[in-house]
Amino acid sequence: MKQQKWMNIYNSILRLRFYAFLELKKSFVINEFDTHFQEFVDDFNLNKNKDKAKFFGGQMLIGLSYLILVRTNEYIKNELSEREAIDVLKIDNWKIIEISSYEAFVFKYNISVKRLKEKNKKGILLYNNDSQKLNYFINKLRNSVSHYRYDTDIDNIILTDINPNNNDIEMKCSLKYSDFLNFCADYGTIVNDTLIKKRIIV
Repeated sequence: MKQQKWMNIYNSILRLRFYAFLELKKSFVINEFDTHFQEFVDDFNLNKNKDKAKFFGGQMLIGLSYLILVRTNEYIKNELSEREAIDVLKIDNWKIIEISSYEAFVFKYNISVKRLKEKNKKGILLYNNDSQKLNYFINKLRNSVSHYRYDTDIDNIILTDINPNNNDIEMKCSLKYSDFLNFCADYGTIVNDTLIKKRIIV
């Protein structure tokens, strides 16, 4: 059951990595996809606004990001034991892509962090080490996507997480859209590799 449920998520990871591969190595294929997609929506009169249609449009890629971030979190929370979840979320797992600290993570993906809440209303720290801080930050990114609190343009994405009880902004950051997609693909791949390494899946 664990294996089957994870494969549903892994399919999204695979598709996002495929897009990144095309963008980097075979961008002409993306242009061909867009051309055929444009012909399709025009022929069947599906493009009511008459704007340029893209097969790999922003919302499709955001959809894959949603499936990776949100469904992976649900999988870890619902399918893994507490011990397994701790192992999967360790910052040490990120060393494979030369990330060993929260600062290294921010640097790798060129993230401009405008706000990251440090303490709860009682003044207690929300994280005590880099591993906890990184997981807290990733959870905030996930919240932003799952609650549609993001803005995108051609190049960038701004993500915001707001506490619904008091409207306090707990996280706000911006980064290039391509870096955000790379993070989502890396995150999913690292979790997948860790699940295999720990023999949680085979």
